[in-house]
Amino acid sequence: MDLILGILAISAALSALTYVIGTLLYSIPLPLPSLKRWAPILISDSITTFTLTSSFFLILWFLDKTYALIGMDRESYIKEILEIDKGIASTYITIDYLSKVMKTVFNKFPLGKVLEALYVAYSRIEVFNNLFTRPFLDIFLSSLKLAVYSWTALYILARISELLLPGFLSIGILLMSIPFKITKSAGAFMFSLGVVTYVMTPLVIPIMKLFVAMSPTIANFVEMIASGVFERGPYNVFYLQGTLLDEQGNHVPYALVYFCDLKGICGIYPTNPKGFFDTAYTLGGVPWPRSEIKVELLGIKIDVSEEDWKKIYVSPNTILTNSKIKVKGLIVPDPGIAIYLPCSLYYYTSPPKFETSQDGYLIMRFKFVPLENCQGVSIAFSGIFDEKTVGIYLSSNVKNGKLEHELWNGIEVWKVTFDVDKGNEVDIIINGRKKGFTPPSLFELGYLSNKLGLQLLSRVSKQKLSTADILLAPFFLASIPYIHLTTISITIYSLATLLSGGVKRIVVRTW
Repeated sequence: MDLILGILAISAALSALTYVIGTLLYSIPLPLPSLKRWAPILISDSITTFTLTSSFFLILWFLDKTYALIGMDRESYIKEILEIDKGIASTYITIDYLSKVMKTVFNKFPLGKVLEALYVAYSRIEVFNNLFTRPFLDIFLSSLKLAVYSWTALYILARISELLLPGFLSIGILLMSIPFKITKSAGAFMFSLGVVTYVMTPLVIPIMKLFVAMSPTIANFVEMIASGVFERGPYNVFYLQGTLLDEQGNHVPYALVYFCDLKGICGIYPTNPKGFFDTAYTLGGVPWPRSEIKVELLGIKIDVSEEDWKKIYVSPNTILTNSKIKVKGLIVPDPGIAIYLPCSLYYYTSPPKFETSQDGYLIMRFKFVPLENCQGVSIAFSGIFDEKTVGIYLSSNVKNGKLEHELWNGIEVWKVTFDVDKGNEVDIIINGRKKGFTPPSLFELGYLSNKLGLQLLSRVSKQKLSTADILLAPFFLASIPYIHLTTISITIYSLATLLSGGVKRIVVRTW
């Protein structure tokens, strides 16, 4: 405030100086029209700036009370701008994530290319008759992005005008006080910028409500998008960062870790080459307080455990780092091979190990004895053995042996499954020419994005709106702030023109 008072003192002194210079020019006893024409201009400028300087705090008080005088609350309008911005941004992130998941399905899942071809063909036929055609999604996301930008700009402008209003006004008055109109236009602009943005920016809310009221068909959907199109409130999640390990403590790379709530809604997070996974990102997270943990690796699906996170003192909306999830029964001796024993009691008489024969064949062999009936023993491998030379040998005491060949996240996988009775030693040998392992193209789906996406579909399905109405809503939300910003700019220009030129004409004519 001391700085503001100092600027106002300088402005008052410059106003007095300008007035003195104007009167001196009037009193020159010589016929100098080109010089004396400045006299009324300088006097009018000094009167204007001195009036603004002396009325500075009255102007601030009046601007502060403007909304109260007309029965409105400026702060509530600004908060509403932020809530609308958050809702639109959340909607954009959710739909954009769903769009990326669809692309992932096409690129990485079996028959994905066939599905994509059918999808593209359908999109060309039913461009705007289905919410999930590609052109519709692209236009919808583009309009939502524009809406996020425009509402964010309005919120920033509203807060800046509130914080810097005294500075804008005082500097504007100071620049207008400098004699001979050297910086008068700049000062008038600064003064007008502070006044107009402070008063007009929050008025976008009543303006939007007025326009929405004129279109009942679109009003519900605009309200839905502005509120985030999904149920508001705290979401019970926390964020987990950790490493996936097999039962021997080896890192498990290129796997998918599922964290599912009790309703079956899951977040899917891939592990990197070092077995690390991360749920701590926007719309990620792990369900709290309870969640089921599952793992998928080379086509093998494993139910790991059901966790009660409160028992380990995990709170919602916190980050738990350096966590380790060990999968019992899983052994990953190499990134290209996985062995899973679903029974809980067993022991290895010869753990998995690799050898290379003299003719260049890679041999993996292991033996184990289950202490209970073990059903669904799985061995999966990809790339590590040449499929043209690979051989799989199982001891004769296994039952229901089955060999499957499938595509898992873009890589070919061979999977052997069988059952074995308790007490029987099982001998497994796999050999073949060595080949290089190609990592899979893993996808991810954050838990919150999955949950909010399902809520979005549920709420949109309840709205009896045409796709044209749905497409129009985000354009409507985006256009109002841009129109409002244009109106603010025109008003700033008009007020600045009045202060820099109009006032002078009035005073000069009076003189």
